[in-house]
Amino acid sequence: MAKAGIAMTPFFSIVIPVYNVAPYLRECLDSVLAQTFADWEALCVDDGSTDGSGAILDEYAAKDSRIKVLHTGNRGVSAARNSGIDAASGEYVTFLDGDDAYERFWLESFYGLIKETGAELVRLRVKFWNGGAHESGLAVDRPHRACFVGDEVVSWGCPTYSLEGWSWLNAIRRSCLNGAVRVRFPVGMKFMEDNVFMMNALPHVHAACQGEVSGYLYRQRATSVCLARKSAQVVVRLFDETVPLFAAMSAANRKCLSGMLGRSVLYWCERRDRDEIGGAAIVRARIVAAMKDSMFHVSDMPVRWRLGFVAMLHLHSLLVMDLLLFLQRTWGCARRLRKGIIRGKR
Repeated sequence: MAKAGIAMTPFFSIVIPVYNVAPYLRECLDSVLAQTFADWEALCVDDGSTDGSGAILDEYAAKDSRIKVLHTGNRGVSAARNSGIDAASGEYVTFLDGDDAYERFWLESFYGLIKETGAELVRLRVKFWNGGAHESGLAVDRPHRACFVGDEVVSWGCPTYSLEGWSWLNAIRRSCLNGAVRVRFPVGMKFMEDNVFMMNALPHVHAACQGEVSGYLYRQRATSVCLARKSAQVVVRLFDETVPLFAAMSAANRKCLSGMLGRSVLYWCERRDRDEIGGAAIVRARIVAAMKDSMFHVSDMPVRWRLGFVAMLHLHSLLVMDLLLFLQRTWGCARRLRKGIIRGKR
C-alpha cells in the first residue's frame, strides 16, 4: 500500500493524552509507528504521570522525530488534549488515547476519504478490544460512506455525536478548530466532554463524511475513567455546557440534545457515587431547571424510562430508576445468552 511522503508540515497531528498508562503505552505508540500512512506527527501530552509513562514517551521521541512530548502537571484529559491541539501543526487533527491503539490502515483510511470527498470532518468506526491479538482486516478500500455539506453537517452530526461523542473516531481540519471561535475541550469536565467538543465543532465544518472503516482499537478495562463512580456535579456540568448549544439548534436537533441529557442522567444513576450526600437532590434540581428552560423533556426519553424519571422527580426516589436499570441489564444478558445458544445449535 502506498505511503505518503513526509512533508515539513505533516498532514495529520495525532493528539495523545497520557496519564498513568505505562502497561499499554508501548502498544499504543507502536501502532502509530506501524501506520501505512507516514505523514504525521504525534503530540503526546504527559499529564503528570507518576508510573513511568513520561519516560516511555521520551524514549520513543528519541527514536522518531515525529513523536513530540509535552510534559505538564496533572490537569485532566481535556486540558491535555487542548495542549496537543495548541501545539499541532498538521492540516488535520485526530486523537488517540494512551491505552488504545490504531489498526495499521487507520490514518490511510482518513486520508483516502478526505482526498476523495474534500471533507473537513471525517468520522470512522470503533472496534472494541481487550488488548493483544485481534482480527485485522484491510478496510481502506471500503466504498461505503455518506457525505454531508452545509446545513446537513449539523443535521447529521447532532444525532450522531449526542449518542457517541468519541473524539478519537474523527479527523478534523485544524482550521475548523482555530477560527474566530476557538473550539476546545471543556477543561475540568470528566464526563461526556467528547460529546460537547464535537457538538461545538460542528457549526465550523462545511463538509463532513461518515466512513465505515473500523480501525480504532478501544481497549476495554475495568479501571477506565469512564467506568469510575460519578458525582452529581458531572451531570450539572454537562447540562451547563449544553445550554449554549440549544440556541443555534433546530427543534429536531434540540430533541437529540434533550435525549443526550436524559441518557446522561441514566448513566449517572447507574454509576453514581452512592456515598455522596444529596447527589440525587442536586441532579433532580438541575433537571427541573432544564425542564423550565425547555432544554429537557421526559417525553423525549424512551417509554421504558419515563417511570424512573417520574419517580425521581416527583417521588424523590431513585429506587425505581435502579430497578429499571437492573431489569434492562438482566434482559440484555438474557438476550445475548439466547442468541449464543441459538448460534451454538446451528
